[in-house]
This record gives sequence, C-alpha cells and structure tokens, in this order.
Amino acid sequence: MKQILLVAIIILFSGSSFLFAQISQGGKPPSFKYNLKTNIDRIELQPRQMSYVLNEEEKLAKDGSLSHIGYSLSTDISIDNSGTWTDLPDGGKIWQLQIKAPSALALVVYYDNFKLPVGTKLFLYNEDKTQVIGAFNWYNNDISGYFANELIYGDIVNIEYYEPERVFSKPLIHINQIGYIYKGVSVKKNTNWTEPSEPCEVNINCSPVGDNWQDEKQGVARILVTTPGGQGWCTGSLVNNTNQDCTPYFLTAWHCYEDATATQLNQWIFYFNYEASGCATPTTEPTSNSMTGASLKAAADITGGSDFILLQLNQTVPTDYNPYMNGWNRANSVTGPGVGIHHPNTSIKKISTYNTTTTATYSGSATNAHWEI
Repeated sequence: MKQILLVAIIILFSGSSFLFAQISQGGKPPSFKYNLKTNIDRIELQPRQMSYVLNEEEKLAKDGSLSHIGYSLSTDISIDNSGTWTDLPDGGKIWQLQIKAPSALALVVYYDNFKLPVGTKLFLYNEDKTQVIGAFNWYNNDISGYFANELIYGDIVNIEYYEPERVFSKPLIHINQIGYIYKGVSVKKNTNWTEPSEPCEVNINCSPVGDNWQDEKQGVARILVTTPGGQGWCTGSLVNNTNQDCTPYFLTAWHCYEDATATQLNQWIFYFNYEASGCATPTTEPTSNSMTGASLKAAADITGGSDFILLQLNQTVPTDYNPYMNGWNRANSVTGPGVGIHHPNTSIKKISTYNTTTTATYSGSATNAHWEI
C-alpha cells in the first residue's frame, strides 16, 4: 500500500544520506509522609457536551486537520484564591488542591503565571497516587511565565506545593486552563495499558530492523500539542544546524501547529524515549522523558507550502535524555532504501522501512515538498 510520508511528521531517513518524567527533581510529595487531613479544597469543572465535541471532530476529519484528543477548559485558579494550606512538623508548609473534570481520561494543567521560589517544590499526582510527577522547582521557571504538566491519567489531578521554613519569596501559580483529554490515551486511572498502534508496526528497538538507527531515534519525540482547537498528538525530531552547536531546534508539521499562539507553544510537551526495549509489545506503558515549551522560528503551511514548522525548545535537552540532532541536506530527492521513525496513532516509537524509489508529490502543497514512497 502506498503512503504519503510527510517529512515533518514521520521523520524520514535515507540509507544513502544520513516512569514518565518531565525535567524534575524526583522525590515524593510531603503529604505521603505525614498523616494529613484529606478534606482539601476541590474544584469540579463542567465538561462540554460530548455530542458537540464529536460533531466538531467529525468536521475536522473531513478537511484533514489535526485530530484532536482533547479541549481546553478555561479556569481562574491560583495559589491565592484556591487550595488548602497545612503547616508541617518540619516547619515548612504545603498547599494542596484537587481538580476534577468528570469522565476525562486524562488531564493537563496549563499555567499562564508560573514562578517557584528557590527551595520550593511542586508535585502532581492522580487520584490513587499511582502516578506522581515532580518535584518541579525554580529550574522549571521560564521567562515567559508559562508552563504545563504532562498528562495525569484519570479525571482527578492533585496539586501539591511544598515550601520549607524561611522562604520569603512569594510563589506564582496561576492555572488558566485544564486540558480535558477524552481519547488518544492508552492508560486509564487503574494504570492498565494497551498499545494503540496496528500489529504491522515494528518497535524501534526490534532487531535487526532498528539496529542501524539507534542514534537517529534519539532525536525523535512525541508531542502533546495544544492549539486554538484543542489538544492532539504529533511526532517530530531534533535537527542539527550548520554551526553544530546543539541549539535545540525541533522540526514538525504545520498541520500540528494550526496557528497556535506563542502562549500555547510555550505549553507544548515533548516526550523523548517513549519506546519499547525490544520487539515484544510491553504489558505496561514504557517510561519517557519530557520537557515543556518552545518558540516558533519558521513555518510554511500545508496549502501551497511544505507543511512544516521549525521550533526552538525553551531549554537544552538534558544529557541524560541522550538527545541526537538529526542531520539534513538540501538534496531534492531521497534514493532509498530508508526508514521512517514515528509515533503512529500515539503509540510507542516505531520504525517503517522502504526500498522503493521516492517521488515528490502531494496534492495542494508546494512543488517537490513531500516524498511519496
């Protein structure tokens, strides 16, 4: 079967050329250690009518737009107007808040004012405490003031801020949106996991198919995008530059971008190393490493263009992620054989091979902007 492979979504390499963890400090929330009261402040959000959501999604599917997996619920939640404070025996104190959005498969917390003082920590966890992310700290502060946390499975997210004794700076935590995820998530709140891709897809670490692409795979990441229309999944890759200075440029597709605002780009979440260890499909979801935020450097839309955006990640990719800057050249053909490395249908990282001659074609786009294989 022929497929149109878009270079910005399925990262294409030619043989002739070239536990989830955001950047955080680890640890456990203090409330896990102390016997604290459980009647903390809780905010319940009202989700949209699913009949309306699915009707809008059907319209998007007809015009080839990004397939949304969620939508954003506007909020005005801050450390000043919500939550419960508790003093701790060690002289510190914690602020806790629970947010519920009924029947969501997962929730994403988006901040438009985020600044943590040195010495403080922020944790998030699901209802039954089987998923914990953090600790986030001052290192996660971005000059833009925006931030986002990766998916918390289930329809409840617990937020816990810890402040040790003698911290005099005021934290800034304002949540302006909650991403309500209604599909495209393989883990339910009981942590059972089902691999979503088709049986024909080959895991990137399956030998011998993936043996020669172990460097290149390290540049490929899954992206949780947020756009004016909602949330969705895409794939992209770190790319090298002619200075070869490891600037974290990242290439993906314009149709994933959908004219996202600078604010929304600062809240995109990039998942690296989301892959199985071998050919077999794992029975539990593999871990990954993620980071938040990017800025737009260049773009060309899918109508008359080549359907790409070039981003620069807000932070240098940590060395323990083992990042790889994939190369490129200005040739207008790929002779093959080659591979595509991607996250089809939101799955763990896969590899697809081709041995046929490529042709440059894609209806409605710029001439020679895509390869058909």
